[in-house]
Amino acid sequence: MNKNTFQLVVSNYTSLNRDEAENVIELLRQYPYSQLIHHLAARASQDLFLPNSNHFLHESAVYSTDRSVLRQIMTAPRQARVATPVEPIESTPIYAPVTEIPEIVNLTSHLSGDAFYAEVQDDLKNLAQSKLRFEEVVTQLENETHQPLPSKTTPVVAIDPPVQNEILIEEIKHSKEQINVEGPKQKEQIEIIDEFIKTQPSISPARSVSPKVEDLSEKYDIYGDNIVSETLVEILLKQGKKEKAVEMLKKLIWKFPQKKAYFAAQIEALKK
Repeated sequence: MNKNTFQLVVSNYTSLNRDEAENVIELLRQYPYSQLIHHLAARASQDLFLPNSNHFLHESAVYSTDRSVLRQIMTAPRQARVATPVEPIESTPIYAPVTEIPEIVNLTSHLSGDAFYAEVQDDLKNLAQSKLRFEEVVTQLENETHQPLPSKTTPVVAIDPPVQNEILIEEIKHSKEQINVEGPKQKEQIEIIDEFIKTQPSISPARSVSPKVEDLSEKYDIYGDNIVSETLVEILLKQGKKEKAVEMLKKLIWKFPQKKAYFAAQIEALKK
C-alpha cells in the first residue's frame, strides 16, 4: 500500500470495501504497534462483518491511548466515499551536464599528399632512433651493474710479436749454449737450432759446440731429482750401474704413481 492509497483509506474509514480491509489487515501485520492501523482494522472488520471482528476490536482497545477516540471511530455513521484528490507531482526538468569539448586543432591542415607522408616518415625515423638510444643506455646500465670484480691476479703485459720472437730466440740460444752434446741425435738438434738462428738477422750465429761425452750418473749426483727420467735409467743400465738404476726407478714411482706397476716390475727384474 502506497502513501496515496493509505490516505484514501483514512479519509473513507467509514465506507471501506473488502479489498481495502484486507490491505489494512496486511498492513497491520507489518506494523503491529500502530494505533491508527488497529483502529482502521477494527472498524473495517465491523462494517464488513468479518469473522475476526471482535478480535480486532479487543486488540485495538489494548493499543489505544484514548478510548474515547476508539469509541468515536467505531460509532461514526457510514458516509459516502470521498475521492481524495491526487496532488500533481511537479516534474523537475533534468538537464544533462554540459561538457565543453575542447576545440580540436587541425595540425595537418597545412600539409597534404607527399608532404604529410614525408613528415610521418621523419617522425617514425626519429622514434626508431630514440628507441635505439634507449636500448643502448639500458644495455650499458645492465653491463655496469653485472660487471665482474677485478681479478687480483697480476696483469699480463702484452708483448709485441717482434719483441716476443727476439725473446724466444734469445732463450733458445742461451739454452743451446748450456747443452752438452751427448750423441749424434743431440748434435743434429743443435744444428737445427743454429740454422734457425741464422734466419734471424737480429741474432748472430752461435759458436760451434764441440761434442763432449759425460757420465750422466755424475750429472744426476749434482742435480738430484731434477733430471729423473726413464732415459737416464737406460743409460745407467748400459753403464752397468744397476743400483743407481734401481734407485732411479724408485724415484720414478713417486714421480709417476700411475706407472708404479711398470717400474716395480723393472726393479724386481734388476734385483734377480
